[in-house]
Amino acid sequence: MAFLEERFIELGADSVARPTGSIQASFRADGVFPLINPGTGEPTGDTMTHQQVYAVLYSLYISEALARDAA
Repeated sequence: MAFLEERFIELGADSVARPTGSIQASFRADGVFPLINPGTGEPTGDTMTHQQVYAVLYSLYISEALARDAA
């Protein structure tokens, strides 16, 4: 997995994204991580597995691809 960090700046109707860093990590089917509330940055108390994230992202991709192909 690669996570690319950016600083996102809105300039009226335009926006600019500038790279600020990156993290390389290995996918682990048994990996577990805490869920963080994106609005507050605080842990929610729940966890998710790497496998669950994979299933969610795969499902989102397939759903979008099917909608595209049906158009």
